[in-house]
Amino acid sequence: MSWFDFFEKKEAKNKTKLSFKEVISRIDQEKDKSEIKCQRINEEIKRNLLFFISELKSQVHILKSVTLEQRREQEKIKKIVLENLYFYISLLEKLIKDLEETDENVKTEVYINKIQDIFNNFKKRAYKSFEKSTILIGKELEIVQKIIKTSFKNFNEIIDENKEVFEKRILIEQLQNLVQEIYNTKDIQEEIKNSIKGLVKTKNELQIEKGLVEKQYEYFKEGREFQDFLKQKEKIKEERNELNQEILRTKEKINLKFLLKHFHEDPKKNSLLTNYKDNFLDALDEDKDLEIIKIIKEVYDTEIDEEINKIKQKNDELKIDNKNDAEKEANSLVDKIKDIALKIMNIEDQIQEESKKASRFGGKEKQQLNEFNTQVKNILEEVEIIG
Repeated sequence: MSWFDFFEKKEAKNKTKLSFKEVISRIDQEKDKSEIKCQRINEEIKRNLLFFISELKSQVHILKSVTLEQRREQEKIKKIVLENLYFYISLLEKLIKDLEETDENVKTEVYINKIQDIFNNFKKRAYKSFEKSTILIGKELEIVQKIIKTSFKNFNEIIDENKEVFEKRILIEQLQNLVQEIYNTKDIQEEIKNSIKGLVKTKNELQIEKGLVEKQYEYFKEGREFQDFLKQKEKIKEERNELNQEILRTKEKINLKFLLKHFHEDPKKNSLLTNYKDNFLDALDEDKDLEIIKIIKEVYDTEIDEEINKIKQKNDELKIDNKNDAEKEANSLVDKIKDIALKIMNIEDQIQEESKKASRFGGKEKQQLNEFNTQVKNILEEVEIIG
């Protein structure tokens, strides 16, 4: 092991191990320290500004007393110089007023930017009037210029000396924003967790309900009422088959195909016969006055009334018998089971979607925590995050 490795490991061992919450507490402390430092910087800048303003006011008073009456230059030149001097003085007074009105009880960066803007605006507006004023006025303006340069130099030195304070403050703000994002992600994950928990609970309740209804259905199927219904249903099926055979015999007897040809020029009769050909029982239900019997008798000398009336009566009886309470109860239970099963499927789909969301936000939190660990090192080099 090299000496370098030895000291590197020793340094790593000396790091303070803190949990996520403890690190956040330390960051808050660092922010408080940063705020105090920034407040002191603001106060220092304000003191420098007040000194600068005091010097500038004295010099403005001197500039206002400047006269060119003893100078031998042309009156036109003297007039131009004085006009520019008065304008320059007005700009100096505005500079003083603007600096006096600056509020130092704001964020340091905001305070600094405000002062820089004031000086920059003054410089842009005052340049020409200053140059024209110096044609005949030198010493007084040179003193003003020196005061301004010295003040701005001091201002920039304060900024440069505290550059690390500003940079650290920015890092702390970025980290605190990231912490808020992490908490937001955790809140969302907690909401998803509770949502899944609620969905699972509902699913379990529905599965219990479905099991109970299925047992109710099984018990019902084994009961006498349902067994009687099955027997009745089988009997009705047999009777329905017998009825269909009777219909076939009747159709053969009356020869619907022949009747259709016979009445092909009579739309009304042809339509009725077509209905009987396509669906004998439906046509019989619709043919309230049994017009089919009259049509048949027009062609055949046969007694068909009894057979058709018998078919109609039997069909009506089977329709009545078909409306069984046991079957309705069984169908109701089956529908209920299907409805519950569908609800369970929908909930399972929701659980799957919520689980996907949980996975996405879990990955997002992991990325945020990795970024948090990286950023913390820029502020608390001696700290190691655990847990």
